[in-house]
Amino acid sequence: MASALFTKAAHVYGAANALSASAGFLEGHRPVHPSVIELLDERGIDLSRKESRMLTGDVVDMADLILTMTSDHARRVVSQFPESAGDVYTLRHFSTLVTPRPRGVSTREWLDGLDQKNNRSYIGDDEIFDIPDPIGHHHKVFAELGIELEAAIDWIMGCAYPPGLRAEAS
Repeated sequence: MASALFTKAAHVYGAANALSASAGFLEGHRPVHPSVIELLDERGIDLSRKESRMLTGDVVDMADLILTMTSDHARRVVSQFPESAGDVYTLRHFSTLVTPRPRGVSTREWLDGLDQKNNRSYIGDDEIFDIPDPIGHHHKVFAELGIELEAAIDWIMGCAYPPGLRAEAS
């Protein structure tokens, strides 16, 4: 769900260079949950043919930023791909650190500046930045998650591509 919402936000913000690659540690080719398909269909996003894929070194190597849903996910990414440590955050944690990117500052410079504020909260067991998996819960839980993800992603994209920089993003 987060990847699809990010892709839609990237289009809205004119961020042609922003790509999202939803990947995890479970085996790939799993279908999207029906509640997610329904919720995103309401937002004009078709995921009926989308399948999961595994996180690979190629995906990590291409990434400027890796956002996870939980601290455990972040720790697993860093454990498997230690070179990614400076680019890994939980989505909730990153949304608390992010500030608007100033004009003349590249995306990489902006992310490096944010990394200086990153205290690697995911290393501990602090679950305050975790977004729990809604699988097994009622559709309402998925809907609430969709609202939270949309708000966080909109904030992040608005900071990464503020109005004065949107034309530069394409």
